[in-house]
Amino acid sequence: MIKKLLLTLSLLVSLSFGNIETISLTGDFAKNDLGNPFRALLEKKDKSISIFSENKDVSLEVETDLQGSSKFAGFFKDYPTTLILKNSSIMNVLKAYYGEEYQVSIKENADVVVNVLGGKLVLEHFFDDETSIRPMLKKITVSLEVEIIKNGVKTTQNIVMDDKLGIEDTSYKWTSKTDSFKINPLSISKNVPQIIENEIYTLKGL
Repeated sequence: MIKKLLLTLSLLVSLSFGNIETISLTGDFAKNDLGNPFRALLEKKDKSISIFSENKDVSLEVETDLQGSSKFAGFFKDYPTTLILKNSSIMNVLKAYYGEEYQVSIKENADVVVNVLGGKLVLEHFFDDETSIRPMLKKITVSLEVEIIKNGVKTTQNIVMDDKLGIEDTSYKWTSKTDSFKINPLSISKNVPQIIENEIYTLKGL
């Protein structure tokens, strides 16, 4: 079980030279959390569609509120300054999106082409001198500029989403003293691919 977990994490995030991390999208978050995997397997598909995303690396700048802090400067080094997104892995999300209704194929001159042009991550922390010796990551926000070419028509969208994935947490509101990030710690390796897959899945005009 431990080996399987380590393998999964290594597929999501691989460390590179310098302070850079690389992520690839598997499509699993989109398929299991947003789509209907049973429909994709069982429904008869009499329509077909082709998809494509360029094979390139997209640099996403990483910003954090630890920057410029003398007290927490050491923890700033725990994060990459740049996150590299494997743009071609977007096709895994598109397969999940279209796979419920279509027979999906991949080709360059495709019906639907989706590419990330750029973006950034913003990391926010919770500081508590009494109960923790290090700041806790409390929010991850991903901003993307995305290009969609559908049936030859090109559009560009800017989309912003945080680790709540557009879902408002109404449970106990502020009456609860336990924040969700304390119960389920956030991380770049786990949450950033999930956020990006949800952003791709919810693009307008797909």
